Amino acid sequence: MPRHYESSLRAERAAENRVRLVAAAQELFLRQGWTTTTMTQVADAAGLARPTLYLHFDTKLDLLIACIDRSLSEIPVRERDDYQAMGEGTLPQRVATAARWLRAAYERSASIQRVLDDAAVSALLGVDVLFMVS
Repeated sequence: MPRHYESSLRAERAAENRVRLVAAAQELFLRQGWTTTTMTQVADAAGLARPTLYLHFDTKLDLLIACIDRSLSEIPVRERDDYQAMGEGTLPQRVATAARWLRAAYERSASIQRVLDDAAVSALLGVDVLFMVS
């Protein structure tokens, strides 16, 4: 039976590595675009090895999803005070709160939206190419 090993230092470093990878990916995606950015470039920009990147993210799309999450909020959405406030007050107050929350979420995520659009187009083109070949 394999020995189970836990290290708070190792867990802390893994979390730090994940943050570095997402920050590097987001910067590269915004500067270079989806298609041009490679996983190797992300690992290099984060100062980490490619295998470390793949320990955290199986695919480039998984990495983009983490970038989108980061753009929306540094903390989970459901834990945000402004999100929870949408359930408080009268209906007009909740609607106004929701409108403010949605606007802020859009403003936080607008920069990465272009990258998501590029990824979607690339995926569609990839499917089209497969259909043309077969």
